[in-house]
Amino acid sequence: MKPQHLMITISNDPLETLAERVLAACPGSPHKRIAIIGCSGSGKSTLARQLSVQTGIPPTSIDALYWQPGWKDPEPNVFQEHLQTEIDRDSWILDGGFLSADNGRRF
Repeated sequence: MKPQHLMITISNDPLETLAERVLAACPGSPHKRIAIIGCSGSGKSTLARQLSVQTGIPPTSIDALYWQPGWKDPEPNVFQEHLQTEIDRDSWILDGGFLSADNGRRF
C-alpha cells in the first residue's frame, strides 16, 4: 500500500470533531502513523490525545523526546536517536513543533 499523507488545517471546530475529520479523511486506512506538527498552543497535544482515544495508539510528545531534565538541550544525536526509536515502531502518534534538532526546522 502506498503511504498516505494528509494535511488538515486546525479550525475552531471542537477537537473531538477535528479528530473525527482526521480519521474520516482516510477511510479504510489503519491510521497507524500520525504526525501532528504546529505552533505552540495550537492544540497539537490535545488532538493527539483525542486521536489516541479513537485509535488506541499512545501519543508521544516530540518535546518529551527532545528536552533533557532541567529543559537542557540533548547531547548531539540523542534527540535523533530517540525520535528514530519512536518512528521505527509499527504505530505512533507524534506531536510537536519540530522534527529536527538543527534549530532550522522548528515551527
